[in-house]
Amino acid sequence: ARGDDWATVDDLPADATPPIRLPGRMSIARAMIESWSAAG
Repeated sequence: ARGDDWATVDDLPADATPPIRLPGRMSIARAMIESWSAAG
């Protein structure tokens, strides 16, 4: 699931990524950290 989440962000067209990619990556990273904290 983690790999799919990252791929979803990375697979966006290069033209569209700047406004979407940064908040997308940050929200994904935050969700991943939260899931790891809950699991650990």
